[in-house]
Amino acid sequence: MKRLLGRLTRAYDISARGRQALSFGATLDFGWAVEDDALVLSPSDRGTVTIALTDLTVMGLALAIGAVPGFFVLNDIGANVSAMSALRCIVGSGSVAGSAGYRFSDTAYLGGNACLGGVLWVDASYPLQILTVFTSDNWGLLDGPRAELQAARNLIRIAPDQMAIPTAEDEWLDYLGAMYGNISRNPGEPDITYGVRIISTILRPACNNKAIELAITAYSGQSVRVTNSAQAPTSAVIYDGTDRFDGSQKYDNPATVPIYGLFDIAANYDVNASGVSPTDFKAAIIWIANSLRAAGTYLRNTVIDNTDPALTDSDPVTSDSQFALTEAWDTIYNGVRQYDGSAAFRGQATVSDLEAGN
Repeated sequence: MKRLLGRLTRAYDISARGRQALSFGATLDFGWAVEDDALVLSPSDRGTVTIALTDLTVMGLALAIGAVPGFFVLNDIGANVSAMSALRCIVGSGSVAGSAGYRFSDTAYLGGNACLGGVLWVDASYPLQILTVFTSDNWGLLDGPRAELQAARNLIRIAPDQMAIPTAEDEWLDYLGAMYGNISRNPGEPDITYGVRIISTILRPACNNKAIELAITAYSGQSVRVTNSAQAPTSAVIYDGTDRFDGSQKYDNPATVPIYGLFDIAANYDVNASGVSPTDFKAAIIWIANSLRAAGTYLRNTVIDNTDPALTDSDPVTSDSQFALTEAWDTIYNGVRQYDGSAAFRGQATVSDLEAGN
């Protein structure tokens, strides 16, 4: 088979037998590319101009280029190519920089090249850009499949890279992020940052206090502490001598079992480094906590401490013990005090609400 294919390439001319179609340029810097049956011109600071090749001859293409402001085509188009379809233009690209350094004139001068239409003469040293057409029909027939097969081969070569997060790109990296943990790309996030975030999210612990601390620290760069807390139930049993233990009143003692599964967050906030308002900062912390907390656990309080008095919590946290609203008291019947109103017997704890959204 290899020998047979080798004979085919020897027996047939597999070259495009390319021939110059036209030469063009512009009085300003620009880039160009022939691709997907179109010529795309990119003049400096003017966006792009796309000229479809489908219904144009080479001469028609030359006139279309010359109609773009600032562009010109040299008057050197041969009669043997002017009537050819512009679709025969071979894929290519190029650019010109420093156009301001060349001479352009609307009158003929020695050493100048005349442009199509005779309205402009161009410095002979100007780096003209060349469009080439193929004249081999066999090449034109086979070059399309060749390009597609080459593109497929290139994709096959890079396929293993798209299966690993450190080397995956674009939509492949988006797919891996969704597959490994529903980790979506942030708007405008580049591959290198997104890939690192996917890996760190997968490897990072989840659900427990340390996981929440690490996540908030990674977001803010500030120190943070997450502490479990047990919330005492509401109690309203008051012994003030108003009622008597004589059966005329019903004394209903509320439940005394603490509420567990709650946690508190204390985080530092740096006005200069955080780059967000205190409200947005707190909202971000709550969102992170809710996305990582275990089922059945709830964020109770969030305290943000800062050197700015307006942002400093009025009751700053100084130890973990301040997070636990544990109330305890003893009821002793030893005859020292009488139920006659002379002494107040109180057993009451103030309960704060959970953070909004919990």
